[in-house]
Amino acid sequence: MIIIIAITILAFIAAVIERQLYDRALNKIDLRILVNGTRGKTSVTRLIAASLNAYGIRTYAKTTGSEARWVLPDGSEIDFRKGKPPTVLEQRSFLRMARKNGTQAIVVECMALNRKNQWLMANVLIRQHYTIITNAYVDHLEEIGWTKEETISTLALSIYPKSKLITTEKGFAKYANIYMAPSVDLEYNNDAARATKENIALVKALARNLNIPEHYVLQGVNKVKPDIGLHDYFTLDDFCIHNAFAANDPMSLLNIIDSRINNEPYILLYNHRSDRPLRLKLLANALNIAKPEFIGVIGDNKNYTSKYFEKILKVKAEKVDNPLEWILSKTDLNIRQVLCAGNIKNEASTFIDELIERNAEYV
Repeated sequence: MIIIIAITILAFIAAVIERQLYDRALNKIDLRILVNGTRGKTSVTRLIAASLNAYGIRTYAKTTGSEARWVLPDGSEIDFRKGKPPTVLEQRSFLRMARKNGTQAIVVECMALNRKNQWLMANVLIRQHYTIITNAYVDHLEEIGWTKEETISTLALSIYPKSKLITTEKGFAKYANIYMAPSVDLEYNNDAARATKENIALVKALARNLNIPEHYVLQGVNKVKPDIGLHDYFTLDDFCIHNAFAANDPMSLLNIIDSRINNEPYILLYNHRSDRPLRLKLLANALNIAKPEFIGVIGDNKNYTSKYFEKILKVKAEKVDNPLEWILSKTDLNIRQVLCAGNIKNEASTFIDELIERNAEYV
């Protein structure tokens, strides 16, 4: 019994010391930025880091979106997970790496979903000077919320009380002590970064608050590596392949169908994740508004997912092992629009990489 008590006390002391060392290291970083939101977090994280580095502030960034990476000041990247499952505590190894290499600033994409971890990211792990929130679409319903109001309430837990909030979503204003809303009046759109006007507006608003001239933001935008989820579409042979894998909420997906497909017949390539069963139901029902002519399924539970689509949409669906070959085999359908949806992870990410390797033209 005495040994157990002693071990418990030692473990507690070790945890306290580790927390103190972490806090001390965190406080030595002059500028800390946390990026949150439903869509665009990875892009904004990259854009901010590139802009700060262009200005001369040595900045390390951590993304957790389509590709979880440490982004170094020279733009190179490190795959830090290497197949390991994500955990909010991975911020500690990122901080150690950044501090060891003399960072002046860190930009961290918020990886938290549930309310507890949203609060933990802001109030314990990052304690940021600036909170950037891109938007608040309804997604991850079980963890974040079933309505926009619930989504805003959950994401707002990532706003550190002493931080300045920059967002175009006015619903967050009541949760922040200092709130800044950038105006989105930009004509600039960078093909390399594939960043939206809203994303660039957020970065410019941050730069203005830090007294960084705007041309450094544009330098950063031109240098940043585009997130794999942001390639709008590829052209391959006669097919136009629309990459909407990262638009995994009904509103975003329908907006893409409306703006890109433009009432033409299309084929759907759907990447299913077994840990996102509700997303399948929501997207399938949403697609009743704009049904595809044919459906191919990659990812998890292909047989179940195919049958579910057939049941809901009354459209032929089949499992797909090689999406590239599957698309090219559909020339006889005389349909040239292919919409990719569901999720950007795993097989979808591999498919996009294959398109890039084949030198398919992307926009």
